[in-house]
Amino acid sequence: MSMQKFQWPGGFRDRVEAFRRSNVALRSGRELLDSGTYRFRAFEPVAIDLFANWTANPVANRSWQWHSASFNFMPWLIALHADSGDQRAIDHATQAIDSWYEQFVAVDSGYEFAWHDHATANRLMAVLALLCHLDEYPADFEPEVSLPQFLAAHGDRLCLEEMYSRHTNHGIDQSRALLLLATCAPWLEGAKRWHETALARLADELGHAFAPDGGHVENSPGYHQFVANLFTDVLRTFGDALDADFHDRLQRTLENAAGFMAWIVRPDGRLPPIGDTEYKPAINVFRSLAGTAAHAHLQWVCSRGRDGEKPQGWAAVFPQAGYFIARSDWEPDVLPGDAFHLVFRCGRMSGYHRHDDDLSLTFWWGTDWFIDGGAYAYVEDHPVRRYLRSKWGHNVVVVDDGDYGWARPGAGAAGGMTRLAGDPGRPGARGETQSYPGLRAIRDVVMGQDRLRFEVRDELSLQEPDGRSRKFLSLWHVPADKTIRIDGQSVTITDRSFQREVVIRNAGTEFDDIRVIDAWPSGQEVVWSRELNRTERCQVLVFERSGGSFESRLEFQLHDRRPDYRSLGRINARPRGLMRSYVLDPNQWWPPESAHHARKIAARVGRSEKEGLSAEAFVEELYALAVVRQRHHRPTLHLANMGYPDAAIVESRLRAAMGMLVAGEVYLPGSIQRLVPDWPDAERLLLVDMVHLLHAAATPDANILNSVVNSSQSQLKDTFWRGNDRAVRALVTRDPVDAALNGMARARPASGWATEADAETALARQVERLKRFAGWAVTQRFALVFRVEDFAADPQPVLEEIARLCDSAVDVSALVSLPGIKPLSAEQSDAELESIHGLPARAMLSERLANVRAALGYD
Repeated sequence: MSMQKFQWPGGFRDRVEAFRRSNVALRSGRELLDSGTYRFRAFEPVAIDLFANWTANPVANRSWQWHSASFNFMPWLIALHADSGDQRAIDHATQAIDSWYEQFVAVDSGYEFAWHDHATANRLMAVLALLCHLDEYPADFEPEVSLPQFLAAHGDRLCLEEMYSRHTNHGIDQSRALLLLATCAPWLEGAKRWHETALARLADELGHAFAPDGGHVENSPGYHQFVANLFTDVLRTFGDALDADFHDRLQRTLENAAGFMAWIVRPDGRLPPIGDTEYKPAINVFRSLAGTAAHAHLQWVCSRGRDGEKPQGWAAVFPQAGYFIARSDWEPDVLPGDAFHLVFRCGRMSGYHRHDDDLSLTFWWGTDWFIDGGAYAYVEDHPVRRYLRSKWGHNVVVVDDGDYGWARPGAGAAGGMTRLAGDPGRPGARGETQSYPGLRAIRDVVMGQDRLRFEVRDELSLQEPDGRSRKFLSLWHVPADKTIRIDGQSVTITDRSFQREVVIRNAGTEFDDIRVIDAWPSGQEVVWSRELNRTERCQVLVFERSGGSFESRLEFQLHDRRPDYRSLGRINARPRGLMRSYVLDPNQWWPPESAHHARKIAARVGRSEKEGLSAEAFVEELYALAVVRQRHHRPTLHLANMGYPDAAIVESRLRAAMGMLVAGEVYLPGSIQRLVPDWPDAERLLLVDMVHLLHAAATPDANILNSVVNSSQSQLKDTFWRGNDRAVRALVTRDPVDAALNGMARARPASGWATEADAETALARQVERLKRFAGWAVTQRFALVFRVEDFAADPQPVLEEIARLCDSAVDVSALVSLPGIKPLSAEQSDAELESIHGLPARAMLSERLANVRAALGYD
């Protein structure tokens, strides 16, 4: 079989070009070729000779094997080769094709992912992407195996009926890959058969993938977006080759799907982590609908009101998909950050990604209040995965029979949702499910007319009375950052930093017990999962009653305890009014446990008053200075760092040699952090500048047009810099082992650690802190990254680069006159550290932070 010219659809060329432009793919490609490390999504990086053993499972998770078998590293190699022309990238791709062919195509194999339904489709599309790339970026590419045979083997496998995963997202991808191969290589012997099969399957998949009201059938908002993107890609890649009727039907289906997605995306622009959905920003994947109302509405939601067209309404029922959704951010004058989003679901149209979550309810109000268990991992026999997919991982009523095996007897049962008739000002829905063996289960959810309350009514009754008493538990999963107080038959849930409360009142029969738990009798901790392969602790509020049946009526009341502030004046009224409220009474904005931040603000105002400037005049001075700065100031420098003393070392030089205004580490209370993100950029950045000037103790006689330095030891929120095109973001790193040792030294009590376990806990916290920081840092775009060790040895090169970025200059004479920087590292020997902490701290940290050191360039 000879090789002939490929015919690449324009849409597929665009996809390959996106690979070439991806900075994430480029970084991963460099890491792979420089250290043999594979950084698959949701997994720690792993250095491995994959071609020697494709069946390796270094993280004991079959999803990692799926990534490798899918050739999900191919975009990395494409990006690297496009960026630098590095021949090693093409050689690595060639080795992958050759070794895979030898181990799995030329011979039979019992390996699960050799011809896995989804991995096979992905692998074929990855190889085709490589070939498309090489058409535009020629390189030395000479596989030892026959490339036409490699491609034909994949086409023939995907065409097999027994391999086809009908009516699933896997089946859609199989069909896309098959159609792509037939389109790109029509000269292959089976191309005509593959083409006909793929088109027929896609037409059938479309009829099943979405309910008539637009919701995807696989029970998870994340897969709604994913599958919508697959079909959008079909339209974009193969539009001209599609049957006219199918083309029109696909367009109409996508419009309905976009309409549903506008409702399911939360006001913060993220997908709610329901079912197998990860906590990620939503993306308007409906590119083919640009110019339509459906596209504009979804764009408004995904951009948090910055683009598109605001939809109408505040509650909707999707009976076929099985969702009732209520939201308040489409009402006049309601900012997304102030809004609520309630999702109540019940119904089954597919077993894929199906949790036993009929009648579950989730609630977001500026932050998560009642949460879903999430996906965790696609390892179905893992106890955490089993738990999170069972009823016990959701906000539903369960029957506690003492068996905590996390079975899902009702996962395949029928269920449905209907709109409740009644007052249109109090919309609601009823879910009814057969997922409780032997029981009839109904839940009604009704919203309050004032949009500050909702009611949940549950009823579980025996289909055939048997005289037995059962223990019923109504479960409500609450994030760990909330405080729960039980007072008789009422419960108050508080977010202290946000200064909001949800009060639950029992309006029905009294419960036998109301309690909060963090673990089940089996020992399983109460957790939820916002990201794959990661869990977080949470807590479960339990309403318990025993009997032959169960009825309850819970009323949920929302209370916003944030301080009132009024807009001030006619120009910049919001930031001016909010800053006045914050500065004049910071205690009302900070929760008690963070009172030290409020004291800092009060002390600054106190100094001003001693100098003869009243608090009110002080605020107006800050406002005036910020207005002047907004028009003329040099770029703000946002300096991310890994902890004490790095920021102080750099800041002292920036102040002395460049005259910068040092704000230090700027804190804002959570209630303000969540209030301002949806303001127009100009208003938000004016407020941020006022806060910077407040922390920098700026006065009118200072050089207020110079750069302000805002330092952060954590993941700096984009509240401070988003929309500011002139902001300069820099990262100062330090050897992570040294950073952890410094952190432990600061955390160690003066009297020493009480026990070795305390020292071990402190060490583990430092490791987790630095892992989070490194995970964040590698995803960011910094204008400058430098090591504090290099800065200490010779700060001038770094300062000159900062000066260039910030349109400033370095006073070398002032720099030279400063005392030298003292040694930075924890200088104790290993034996001294072991004496101080009671454990071999440096050795333990070196092992546990190996990946962090590699990610930050310290390997």
